[in-house]
Amino acid sequence: MSVTQTWYMILVPGSLQEVISKDYLRAVKIAEEYRSDNLSAIQKWMQWPESFGWHMLVCDIHDRHQYYNSWVEFKDLSAYFNLFNLKAFDDLFFKHMKFCGSKQTYGEFEVAEVVVTYGDTAPAVLFQSIGTDAIDKFPGFFGNFFIPIENITRELKQYNSLMAKQDRNRLVQRGAEFYNTPCNNNEDYQITKEILNAFPKALQYASKRNCGLLGLVVTAG
Repeated sequence: MSVTQTWYMILVPGSLQEVISKDYLRAVKIAEEYRSDNLSAIQKWMQWPESFGWHMLVCDIHDRHQYYNSWVEFKDLSAYFNLFNLKAFDDLFFKHMKFCGSKQTYGEFEVAEVVVTYGDTAPAVLFQSIGTDAIDKFPGFFGNFFIPIENITRELKQYNSLMAKQDRNRLVQRGAEFYNTPCNNNEDYQITKEILNAFPKALQYASKRNCGLLGLVVTAG
């Protein structure tokens, strides 16, 4: 079966910003070691982002990632996509949050937005849609981020500015071509649109509630 990937965007009230910021930075420190060991894979993606899409040659839900673009080595694909779902961020999530449902509250935390995907993480689809600009202009570490209250408005403006320079239909097409839901092209487009909308919606909600925003990719088998 495909692995379930959940991209949570969680409101962080002012009273918890300091502790979450410290724990997030610890997770990033661990993640940066992985990044530094796999810079070649990132650089190859930045040169040929479209070549890193999965090519599904058979419609088999149990083995949907069996085939790859022949001129991109498997180790580069694996190294690059592992950046989106590192265990350090799983650990951060389960340290503070015990729920796994959508739009729930747990103590002082509340889920602003959540996107569930299968196999590929939502941020991986987002990066594939946006292209190389995502590396420099998307906050945090490959979809895992912490944005304090004072930076919410700035990040929303930056994301909207980035999107304004893109052709929306082309963004959706690139994401849908990458996210190969077995035998269901309509779902590819639907989930890509959901992914593109989730981040700005979460930022808007965080601004309304005067909270910071924590984004974490959580993997469940």
